[in-house]
Amino acid sequence: IRVIHNGIDLPESAPDGAASARARAALGALGDAPVIGIVANLRPVKRVDVFVRAAALVRAERPDAVFVVVGDGPGRADIEALGAELGLGGALRLLGRRLDVPELLPGFDVGVLTSDSESFSNALLECMAAGLPVVSTDVGGCREALGESLAGIVVEPGRPGDVARGVLELL
Repeated sequence: IRVIHNGIDLPESAPDGAASARARAALGALGDAPVIGIVANLRPVKRVDVFVRAAALVRAERPDAVFVVVGDGPGRADIEALGAELGLGGALRLLGRRLDVPELLPGFDVGVLTSDSESFSNALLECMAAGLPVVSTDVGGCREALGESLAGIVVEPGRPGDVARGVLELL
C-alpha cells in the first residue's frame, strides 16, 4: 500500500509585502494588529467555537488582535452569538464563503485549525504554503503534515486554552 496525501498548487513565489498589505486591507486589519485566522466550513466537526473561545483568551493579552473566520455553513448564527457573548465585537470577522482564500492568507499572522476530525487537511496545507505558522489540533494527518517543523504547534482537540497559548507563542 502506498499512501498519496492531498496536495495543493503552490504559489509561484512567496507572498511579498504588497500581497500582505492588500490582504490585510481586505481583512480590515489596521496597522500592525495581529491577524489570526481560520478557514473552515461552519459545521460542528470543525469546532470553530474553540477558535472563538481561544480568541477571547488571546484578546485578554493582545487586545489589538483581529480574528478572521473564512467559511460559511449552518453554524454561522451560533458562532456569531458566541462571539457576541464573549465580547469580541468587531475583533471577530466572519467573512463567509470566499473564493480568494490564497489571496487572503498573506494577511494572517497565524493560521488555526480546531477540528475534532480531519483526514489530511487542505486548509492546513494552504496555510503552510502561504508561509504561515499554524496552531492545529492533533487530528488526522495534521501532525504528519507539520512534521518536525518549527512552523506549527499541535494541541489536543477541544481545548481553547491550549489553542490560545499556541497562538500567543507563535505571535
